[in-house]
Amino acid sequence: MWKFTFRVAAFCAVFLIVAEVVLRTVVPASHPPFQAQDPEFGILTLDGSPTRSGRFTVGKLARERTTWRLNRAGWNSPIEYAGPEGRERPCVAVIGNSYVEGFYADVAQEVGQGHAALGGQGQRLAAALGG
Repeated sequence: MWKFTFRVAAFCAVFLIVAEVVLRTVVPASHPPFQAQDPEFGILTLDGSPTRSGRFTVGKLARERTTWRLNRAGWNSPIEYAGPEGRERPCVAVIGNSYVEGFYADVAQEVGQGHAALGGQGQRLAAALGG
């Protein structure tokens, strides 16, 4: 009886290890950024200290894959924002929820890109956190 129990336990352990390796290599895992609180203003932003870019996957077998990139301010955007003294034109701020956060679309297609497509001349700021 002990031989049978040992063989079943060994089979289960080997199966779990092989399944883990196969799923880690075939299905890319989602690596969203962590949230952090800005010490200066006390608002939640995305923490870019471990990494500034990554992959976001969702759906069955991670079929929907997008990339994200954090700027220095801690938002998912390809644009580095200039402060009031570093820009000549006004800044348009788009503040919202997970739709504005944009993890379900590539970073190059963020919601702030529509501002430039409509002929916007100023800098744009899209800041959001999903809940």
